[in-house]
Amino acid sequence: MLTKNLWSQIDLKYKSRITGKLLGDGSITKQTGRKPRFQFIHTISDRGWCEYCYDNLKEVIPLQPPRPRRNIDKRLSKGYSESVQSQSKTSTIICYLESQWYKDRKKILPTELIEESLTVESLAWWYQDDGHLKIQNHQPVKIILSTESFTREENEQLISLLYKKFHLVFSIDGKNRIALYNRRSIQYFLHLITPFIHSSMNRKTFEPLPVFETYPEKRTTLYFSNSLQFKEPTKHINDSLHHLERIWEICKSGEFYTSLYPSLLPELNRKGPKRYSYQVKLTSTNTSYLQSLKAYTGLTYSELTSLCLDIEEGPQN
Repeated sequence: MLTKNLWSQIDLKYKSRITGKLLGDGSITKQTGRKPRFQFIHTISDRGWCEYCYDNLKEVIPLQPPRPRRNIDKRLSKGYSESVQSQSKTSTIICYLESQWYKDRKKILPTELIEESLTVESLAWWYQDDGHLKIQNHQPVKIILSTESFTREENEQLISLLYKKFHLVFSIDGKNRIALYNRRSIQYFLHLITPFIHSSMNRKTFEPLPVFETYPEKRTTLYFSNSLQFKEPTKHINDSLHHLERIWEICKSGEFYTSLYPSLLPELNRKGPKRYSYQVKLTSTNTSYLQSLKAYTGLTYSELTSLCLDIEEGPQN
């Protein structure tokens, strides 16, 4: 098919942006008897983002420069709302995209096409269009991607793909949107997309700083998925936690998510309950490192302790 061949020749960076846009606020309109057109509309306060999308898609999509629109809305005090829109001319690529993303003029998910072109930049574009970050007590607690227009089955496919591509553990909320609730997944998501965030969308970012704070010694229960046998759990675990200092230095260098986090993912995402537990009394130093690392990475005391125990054990032959 000619248009599919043309699509395959497009550079991945453009395909990824188009995919992110169509997962978000982008749409393909089609009037009866006419060829489809690509468009996106944003509120006037996000004009900078709209112009950025136009500038970074116009090489492959024949878009018109963004234009302001005024929409009558008597519910508003001034009687109207303002937005900015960029719409394309027709093209064979848009015809192909319309055939893949729409069925009976309802947007659907072309899973194979998305899997091929979904990158971190796609994720960032999608999030800037249709994402919401909830902050509570100065900490990120939830990220929502507005996918309620898709079927539950389609959302489950998206969840599976996002885990396969990025090891992000999304779930479906009560409004049929996909959401991140796990703190470490939220922090990792924000780490991934932040380099692609436009200045007009800074409200959707949260970049924690590694701040070390001192805490007193603490008694707590640690949970593990593997059976570990300690004759003196408090001593053994406190001794193993000296590796926290090294982990903290990696965080301060800004390399935690590139040099250390990927090796954690298999253990962190292992299915099943944490069936083994030990109650231990942590030293003040270890409590301080654990709490400071938890605030920066979203990892729990148990996950950080497991990491230290793995480092202590060393590579397996």
